[in-house]
Amino acid sequence: MANAKMSWLAMALEGWQIGALVVFLVAVVTAIVVPRSAIPESLPAPHMTADEIASTRAKNLKTAERATAQDLPRMTQLVGARIRALGRAEWDKDAKASERVRSDIREASLVAMNQDPESLILLRAYQAQRFVRAYCDYLRSGEGSIDLIELGGTITSEMAEVGWLNVLAEAPHDTDLILSALFKKRFTKLVAPQHPALEPDTVEERALIAYRMQHPPKRAGTETQSELDAVNGDFLLKQIHALSQIDPTYPAQYARGIVFFKMGRFEDAAISFDAYLLQVQNGPYRLRTINHLKAAVEHTEGS
Repeated sequence: MANAKMSWLAMALEGWQIGALVVFLVAVVTAIVVPRSAIPESLPAPHMTADEIASTRAKNLKTAERATAQDLPRMTQLVGARIRALGRAEWDKDAKASERVRSDIREASLVAMNQDPESLILLRAYQAQRFVRAYCDYLRSGEGSIDLIELGGTITSEMAEVGWLNVLAEAPHDTDLILSALFKKRFTKLVAPQHPALEPDTVEERALIAYRMQHPPKRAGTETQSELDAVNGDFLLKQIHALSQIDPTYPAQYARGIVFFKMGRFEDAAISFDAYLLQVQNGPYRLRTINHLKAAVEHTEGS
């Protein structure tokens, strides 16, 4: 009798699996083919592997150690001393002394670069390492050292003003790379801007840009929310552009679309999303881009 009941039940439900599967497939295809409006949220982060980070740290340490294992040329040592003098003058807010020392740095750097450009790379690595250690000690203790003052100059006050890396508990795991990138930018700008011998490290640059994208500068004043969105949006667009220059695989058009959307520039957002779809036939952001594009078009029509 039980077998008869089971047989009847099986006959009554026969084919339900196929029907359910068809319904499921139709739902999936509809979700993929028919876009749904979705408001953009977070920007895609720059890609850095654990191996790249470890390799960059090892390279920085090795280069800094080379600087201490040999006597650097006299003019290179003079550049290093004048960079420290500039940091002290900036810390003391002595504008005249700062301008005078900047001129001295340029003069000494021209000679040093012609004599031995490799030595300036070693000097930069050594001073960057000292600055990173000094800044991390500052985060832990709240007290500034001679290295922080003389190598950082205005970096510490500028970081405090915009709300960057002021609290140890909020410092990311790659803080050392972020700080190293900041110092090297300062060094290169003072010594030999855009000189190929002092090219930035792309991993450090990505770490710095990633942090800036996650933490737009704090803005003092009485700006409205729309004004703040516009200022932050312009800042993020600059970061996206800088990142696209060192990492062509970054989905820059997709990221620009998100920023434009948050700025209320819905037509520009739609154009950027559409440009990304034309560039990339497949990829992890394609479906999201379609959904964001639909939202941008809807907002454009609504406005």
